Amino acid sequence: MPVVRDIQFGLGLQLAFLAMREFIVPANAVGWLLAAVSFGLVTLLWGSRRWPAAIALVSLGTAYAALFTLHWQALGTGAGSALPKLHLPSQLDLLTGLVALAVPQLPLSLANSVLPTYRLATDLFPDRAASIRKLGLTYAMMNLVAPWFGGVPVYHGSGGLAGHHPSGARLGLLVIIYGGLYVVVGLCLSRAFGILVSAFPRAVLAHFLFQFQCRCLAHSRLRRLWISPKWLHRSELHTQ
Repeated sequence: MPVVRDIQFGLGLQLAFLAMREFIVPANAVGWLLAAVSFGLVTLLWGSRRWPAAIALVSLGTAYAALFTLHWQALGTGAGSALPKLHLPSQLDLLTGLVALAVPQLPLSLANSVLPTYRLATDLFPDRAASIRKLGLTYAMMNLVAPWFGGVPVYHGSGGLAGHHPSGARLGLLVIIYGGLYVVVGLCLSRAFGILVSAFPRAVLAHFLFQFQCRCLAHSRLRRLWISPKWLHRSELHTQ
């Protein structure tokens, strides 16, 4: 398990630097201003369950996109219903996916997706954490269904769990809500999905990624050193 913690720490560190290098540093003055406002909101609302910081960041990014970057005419043109089309992979596709993707990915998936997510869920929710078996089954089911509709591989992530928790999420309802939003957008705005996603300011997205990975870093490193991160939970309780 210490090896898993180290992999989790390394990935979190890499993604945190990615957020700064790719999204924040190249930004213009407006981007830096959005990043500063995002940092202030997260600092002010850190750990609050009444006013989650994630909702404040989403509201900030949505308002900015609606006022300055979203092309409403193009969005209206792309509106319309569309259903996923069934995709039947060929034997060559199945062989290539097995040899080039599934087998090399299996150790990394276990060490970076299933086991770290289980450990972090146990740290945060010791009385009702999902078992490794349940995480593995849902991971398998997602990847067995998605390819038949042209989907890409998906996985569980401890970084998202580490970020959602201090933002106020305590139930699986959060995943259902934003998963349902993606379904609605995909069905009703499929031709304009790229326009809608690209309108959201990258500086705010960077802060989401940076915040989530810093939280993941804290949990992985403290547990790796056998130090209980109770101060993280106490800080959340003090801000509620």
